[in-house]
Parts: sequence; C-alpha cells; structure tokens
Amino acid sequence: MIKELKLGLGLDKLPCGELLANAAYFETNIVAYNLVQTLKQTVLPAGWERHTMKTLRVWLFTIGATVVRHARRLILRISAEHPYSQVLLASRQRVLVLTGS
Repeated sequence: MIKELKLGLGLDKLPCGELLANAAYFETNIVAYNLVQTLKQTVLPAGWERHTMKTLRVWLFTIGATVVRHARRLILRISAEHPYSQVLLASRQRVLVLTGS
C-alpha cells in the first residue's frame, strides 16, 4: 500500500512546506486510493485487482477519445480497436447497474 501511494499517487513528495496544505493533499490522495481499490474490486473484471494504479492509468484512463455533444448529451467516443475498450464498456455497465442508472 505504501509503495502504491508513493508511486501511484505521487505521495513520495509533498507539494509544499505548509502542514495543513500537505495534510489536505495527503487525505485527498487517500480518498482517491480507496476509490480506485473499490473500483478494482467491484467494477473491473476478475484479475484486475492486482494491477497498480499506474497500470490502470496507462491502460484505461489516459487513452485518446473524442467528446461529442449530441442531442443534449455528452458522448465519449473511444476507438473500438483500443486493446481495453471492451473492459471499459463492461466496467461502465457494471457502474450503471451498481448506481441503478
């Protein structure tokens, strides 16, 4: 967990010399860490729990896409040829089921 916080969230170096600002930064990153762990356990396919945050960021979160506005809705268009596009679509469906949307 410590390695993941340091390397995956950038907690190896605090942003400034102010105690309260660093504490807020640290607590925000802990919440982000917990959200990603919950995402890995409940939304992503089996076997993805072992992947690090850096791996998830590269494979799932920092992919090229186009945002399109159509019929008063925002649509995110991802290439169907992206190696993890099916994982993204399946994960989205699980989130919709969990939230009741």
